[in-house]
Amino acid sequence: MGNLTKNPKEVQQYLAGKESILQWLMGQVARAMKGKAGLKKTSKGSVEMTQYKKRLEEAVSNAQYMMIYASTHCKKDIDQETMKKLINARHHVEQGLKLSATAEADFWFNYQKLWKLVEPANAESIIANLPVERTFFGRLFGSMPVLSQWAEKLTTSKARKSVNRYITFTAAVLILLLVFQIYWVVGNQLTTQLNDLLEKRADLTLELNTNQKEYSTLETRYMQDELDSGKFNGAYTFDSSPVWRRDTLENKAANASINTDLESLNSQIDRNLNVLTAWSCPWASLINAGQAVVKDAGNGCEQGVGQDTGQAVVKDAGKEDKKYSPKYQPLINSIVKQINDVEDQLNQLGNDENTASIQNNPIKEQLGTIEVQLTKYATQIDDLKSQQTPEIKKKRIGELSDFQIKRGELLKLWAQWNLTPSGSQEEASIQSEIDKYDKVQIDVDRAPILLKDSYDSDDVFSKLDSEKSNLENEFTTMETQLVDIQEKMDNLNSQKDTLEAHLITAAEIRTQWQAESDKLNLEKEKLISQEEGDVKRESSLADQLAGQSVLNILQSYILPILYGLLGAGTSVLRSLSRKIKDVTYSGVTEIQHILSISLGALAGIMVGWFSFLIDAGTTTFLGSVSPLAIAFLVGYNIEPFFSRMDDALKMNKKSRQAAS
Repeated sequence: MGNLTKNPKEVQQYLAGKESILQWLMGQVARAMKGKAGLKKTSKGSVEMTQYKKRLEEAVSNAQYMMIYASTHCKKDIDQETMKKLINARHHVEQGLKLSATAEADFWFNYQKLWKLVEPANAESIIANLPVERTFFGRLFGSMPVLSQWAEKLTTSKARKSVNRYITFTAAVLILLLVFQIYWVVGNQLTTQLNDLLEKRADLTLELNTNQKEYSTLETRYMQDELDSGKFNGAYTFDSSPVWRRDTLENKAANASINTDLESLNSQIDRNLNVLTAWSCPWASLINAGQAVVKDAGNGCEQGVGQDTGQAVVKDAGKEDKKYSPKYQPLINSIVKQINDVEDQLNQLGNDENTASIQNNPIKEQLGTIEVQLTKYATQIDDLKSQQTPEIKKKRIGELSDFQIKRGELLKLWAQWNLTPSGSQEEASIQSEIDKYDKVQIDVDRAPILLKDSYDSDDVFSKLDSEKSNLENEFTTMETQLVDIQEKMDNLNSQKDTLEAHLITAAEIRTQWQAESDKLNLEKEKLISQEEGDVKRESSLADQLAGQSVLNILQSYILPILYGLLGAGTSVLRSLSRKIKDVTYSGVTEIQHILSISLGALAGIMVGWFSFLIDAGTTTFLGSVSPLAIAFLVGYNIEPFFSRMDDALKMNKKSRQAAS
């Protein structure tokens, strides 16, 4: 082995852990032995001796750390003899002296006693808690002469480095979880609100269609009534009647209210879709795969639209051709045609009064007919009044009635007079009352008749009753005729006023055409606005559907994994806290923690996969807790969770074996 002493540098490198130099050293030994000894045997023996020596040196070093720990932390004292033998072994190793067999045996025996004394701690865990490693900044500034002394003080322990790593990991998971959780909450709220708004819009649209059908039914009935009445003269006039306005007032008010609510709702839907589009920007490249991409200038997000829009071309006078969707193309095309016709009428009209005269001729003809009828009725009234005025007849009837009343009074007085004693004062008083009727008279057949001479003549009063009855009948007939003729004249005058109101000038015709043009242009702009809104909403449906898919992915996969990782990270930090306190942290602990983190992610995704098995309507613990909370709890209690699964598998295996 003398050849090895000639290469001390290489030997020290191997002892320091550089095992790749072993083959070179074995080659040197084989050259020195000149093939007399087997290389395999020499190599095996050298390696075993080297490894044993290395382990012995590590054990001696570890014993010193355990003695320091035992003297400061253990309640029991270290045996003095044990301490001496361990320190003696350290001196031999440091001086490069070989331990005797007895000294080596004593060392291992006392090493075992010291190991039991410091349990549950051990040499590895004690070293792991000592600040013997440089920090990142210590290594960074250690190469600088000016800062080297300061950098040597920047030390930490393996346990502390592990704590820092897992704190950073847990904080990163928590931040990532918060980002995804907030993103999910915003998206879920947007999609929920959008679904509610779309349902409300469907209800309002149905209500609007019902309202319009009611209006159309009422309009059709009024048109048919005007046709059946024979008053139709080429243009319907019922829409100017108070009855029509009264019957349609409630319908128009409801229609205006529904349209206002629908416009407000569409505005809310548009705002919601804009926010939803911005929300889905991170996924836009996936959503719009296979679609034509259009960049939304409002939020800088790319939106996908169909390759074939199916839009039709509509030519608008004086403007470039525009494209509209097939749903709106017939409506807009019809309105544009009407606008063009109205513009032609306005261009041809100018200030020509002939057009107004032509439109007024039918009305003037009807006015002429009404004037003829009014003249006829006025003549009839004059004829009736010329025969005998109602005032005369009414006066004559009053005279006859008064004469008859006084006759009755006279008869009563004569009856009292006959019953009164002759020559009495009462007789004289009654006679005085009777004398007052001496001059009461009435003309019958143009001859005057005194009441005192005829009050007891039935023939006279029969003639008077007959005359009164005839006069009353004539008076009633005349009054009826006059009232009937007057009503007809009033109706004709009302028709006359209505027709005169329809007489228009050329300026009024131009104003009407211009109003019609403005109305059509307003309808056209409204349809275009609706078409643009519908196109935008249809293009956002992909975002809505994709957003719902993204929410499902977040809720079923990403969030459960993050919650599982957060639970596992929290459990690891708790474990590190206990192990550092108990000085039991070691390399094995680090492996266990890495496995716990991996199993936490796996448990989280398992909870996400099988969350549909949990009935949210139950009153059990699992039914009252969300799957994400369960994922956190499983990640935190990862060992009990998988232990229960192992126990279940074992029980299942035993039951199958028993059955077989």
